[in-house]
Amino acid sequence: NVQSASWIFVNFNNNETKTRQVNLGLSGPENVEKMAISNYVDFRDSVWELFQSSKRWYLTYGSGTKSVYVKYRDKSGKETAIFHDTIQLVVPKDMQVDFTINNGDKSVSSRYVSLAATWSAGVESVRFSNNLKDFSQFNWVTVSKDFLWVLTQGSGDKTVYAQFIDGNGLVKTVSKKITYKQPLNYLAE
Repeated sequence: NVQSASWIFVNFNNNETKTRQVNLGLSGPENVEKMAISNYVDFRDSVWELFQSSKRWYLTYGSGTKSVYVKYRDKSGKETAIFHDTIQLVVPKDMQVDFTINNGDKSVSSRYVSLAATWSAGVESVRFSNNLKDFSQFNWVTVSKDFLWVLTQGSGDKTVYAQFIDGNGLVKTVSKKITYKQPLNYLAE
């Protein structure tokens, strides 16, 4: 038995969002102690957690109507009915992503560089690598403007690769090159 959205509000009751990350407004019954939240009506991905009146939440991948479900439990262990709210996830189809190394410098004398990312609405996460074939050692992180990075050892041309993922689960890879000139007084790290 799923009730309408009286005790859960997704993104302050907005009708749509361009990102999977949303804010939940939650208000449970009197004496509420725990809550379980899920993207699925059967709560297969949920755990009971202490009640809080707001929570950051991620919708499932892919544009379309998304539902978020919640149920509450009071101090005596009594559970409520299931409540839900819906929102339209509208992820733009065209993903625009890019980054620069040290503000576009052509060469550097330090392996420690800064990466500055730019992205369009709907892009969620990014990961970087010095090797196009191996991103496995780098976790996806929330996309932001600035990242610190370390180039591979030894003088020469270096390539940094970035993979971006959007709310539809699509991945786009871009790369940038820079020349590293190892200083004469370089000490091995």
